[in-house]
Amino acid sequence: MARRILSYLEAERLLSKSGFPLVKSVRSSDPGEVARKSGKLGFPLVVKAIAPNFTHKTEAGLVVTSVHGTYELAQTLAELGARAKKIRAGKVEFVVQKQLSGAEVIIGANRDASFGPTVLFGLGGIYAELLNEVSVRLAPLTVEDANGMIEETKAKRLLGKFRNFSLDEKETAKLIIKTGSLIAKNKSIQEIDFNPVFTDGLGCTIVDERIVVE
Repeated sequence: MARRILSYLEAERLLSKSGFPLVKSVRSSDPGEVARKSGKLGFPLVVKAIAPNFTHKTEAGLVVTSVHGTYELAQTLAELGARAKKIRAGKVEFVVQKQLSGAEVIIGANRDASFGPTVLFGLGGIYAELLNEVSVRLAPLTVEDANGMIEETKAKRLLGKFRNFSLDEKETAKLIIKTGSLIAKNKSIQEIDFNPVFTDGLGCTIVDERIVVE
């Protein structure tokens, strides 16, 4: 069977059903409707245009951060709609999320042809490219495995020392284990990419996800 990337709605349903911590969001193909529904989220917001022809939204210019106020939100939705039309992105759905702050980490998984399902953990944000440092384990994982992955990276030390952010180690370890269980139990899943995951010392929240199935 051919590989494909789950749509935003498919991925959200799968992760919600499995109990993953997702950022609060509203979505609609109608910019007016999504603007009205977004009032309950509070500002600032992140606004995304989800299009089937573009899986890398940021590179396509279909993500806008730090949106403040209803007027700016309406303006942003109109601009994203026009941009999506210009690059022929196809049918667009708008997603508006509460903009989070905190430490950024990356959690992912891959079904390796030789080793089977593996899980990775590393720093996100500016450190992801600067350090290019990740820890990898075979799935499923134990608590000891997940804690070891966190300790192997500079996440704990760097985030606290330089960014004044606290890494919630317990919840981060839980999410690492949960990610490993998801790919280990679902044979159709080939890749999982949670990037970024925000952690503020009080839990973890997945802000963006990419899931490849076969």
